Amino acid sequence: MEEEKNDSGTPPEVMPWQTGSPRQRLHAALVYIQSNLNAPKDLENKFGGYKYRSCESILKAVKPLLKETDTTLVMRDNICMIGDRIYVKADAIFSNGDDEIITCGFAREEIAKKGMDGAQLTGATSSYARKYALNALFAIDDSKDSDQTNKHRTDDASVIADALAEIYASTTVEQVKSVYNKYRSLDPKLCGKQGKIYKAVIARGEELKKIGG
Repeated sequence: MEEEKNDSGTPPEVMPWQTGSPRQRLHAALVYIQSNLNAPKDLENKFGGYKYRSCESILKAVKPLLKETDTTLVMRDNICMIGDRIYVKADAIFSNGDDEIITCGFAREEIAKKGMDGAQLTGATSSYARKYALNALFAIDDSKDSDQTNKHRTDDASVIADALAEIYASTTVEQVKSVYNKYRSLDPKLCGKQGKIYKAVIARGEELKKIGG
């Protein structure tokens, strides 16, 4: 069989995501996207005086790279109760048709927010959760993004609730440690050994060790 050639007469370059096992190809595509994705903070909160990126900003930036690597990204939402509060759990499903990688993000739905009806409130919460899932998938650092500088995020009860949601959503001990380190860097006083976050880290870590996570 004659080897396929491009317009210059030379064989086309084989990209890393085009060879190997399905898992190897998927990982190669993800590494390429993580290395080349440029999703700048293109939005500005004039009241708070900071720039930020949205879920839509990330999706717009990643679509050309998905096409280039022949991969797909599907977002999926679920509503769950943690304690007495409602959370939106968003899954980001990255696939090459033969294998997939899934990351998740959580955002708490407020009871009410001025100027928003119920549908708008859930939609805004979904957008936050999806952004967190995309951040995890594509290795985007939002440590200084709007979610960390918004005033409502500095409320201790809110931070603790968010931390617990992420801890119990973790599927490996390393993920649990990563969540703990993130919140400890944000507010060390909330992560002491007598606090809820630290106790949840220990409890979830023990659960995952038992099941080999």
